[in-house]
Amino acid sequence: MGPAVLGIRPEKLQITKDADSGFLTGTIFLIEPLGSDTLLTVLIGQEKLIVRVIGDSALNLNDEVGLSWNLTEQHLFNSTSGLRIS
Repeated sequence: MGPAVLGIRPEKLQITKDADSGFLTGTIFLIEPLGSDTLLTVLIGQEKLIVRVIGDSALNLNDEVGLSWNLTEQHLFNSTSGLRIS
């Protein structure tokens, strides 16, 4: 079995301007306003994570942000098979 990959739906992530709050810290890399929602791409190290927020976002490119989520909303996947572990 290969290493596990963490999966969280973009709408289940909470994002805050307080980079010290949350499980992860990242930087706003891309902002995509879609009308009723906005997709924020957050750069965490070399990885990109997409966060979906309702409406417009008050965040700007290069803002440092904190990310958190309800642990019951996360899923682990086998990186080799793609199958859900938990």
